[in-house]
Amino acid sequence: MQRRVTAARAALAVALSGAVAVSCTGSLTGEDTAGGNGAAGAASTTAAPGSHSVLPEPCGAVPESTLSGLLPDAAPQALDGEPALTYDIGRRVGCTWRSPSDAGTHRLEIDFERVVSYVRGTSDDDQAAQDFRRRAADLGIRLDPREGTAPAGPPPERMRPVPSDAPAGEFAPRALEGIGNAAYVDDRLTTTQSGARRDVTLAFHSGNVIVTVRYAQAVTEPARSPGSAGLQEGATEVARHLAERFSS
Repeated sequence: MQRRVTAARAALAVALSGAVAVSCTGSLTGEDTAGGNGAAGAASTTAAPGSHSVLPEPCGAVPESTLSGLLPDAAPQALDGEPALTYDIGRRVGCTWRSPSDAGTHRLEIDFERVVSYVRGTSDDDQAAQDFRRRAADLGIRLDPREGTAPAGPPPERMRPVPSDAPAGEFAPRALEGIGNAAYVDDRLTTTQSGARRDVTLAFHSGNVIVTVRYAQAVTEPARSPGSAGLQEGATEVARHLAERFSS
């Protein structure tokens, strides 16, 4: 009789432990699918990955015919370009071309930066838009406030004024349309007793990649300064070509 009671108690204990296990498993599953503190809840706040996961090879990104036009009298080997020193080609790459000529030394530089967001709930594309707007604001350039979904960056009162040596009128530093998601051009002239140099920087972002094109000309005649029109036109040609590559 004692053995029967003991066996019955043991069977009851096994049944109860099984019921508790099922109950606990069901409770945990319910929390996960409800999106509380489970994996499903965390996944729901994860932002989408960036539009671009790789960067193009920079020294082959500009057509040779374009390089020949922008770098007068350039030697054939000069059109190969010099890759920028970088420690992570998945995040940033660049290339530079140089050419001395009778019209002065020309220099073309391109830079690709793939932005990765480390802010929960902010996508790589939105982070790139925010970074880009801040860069423009640091130069005193205000982009279209409708561009992107990221914060607009520093308010107007914190934006730096355009320096007095920047060209006026249609060549002034300004926002551009029709290149990437947003774009701007900056134009700077530096003069010394031995000559002058003009640097035109045209930057745009496409998704989570920020592209910077710098086209410069230096002359050794103090009485002659490089003009804005040709340099801005050249930088725009390169930028439009690169923007098409990222949009395709």
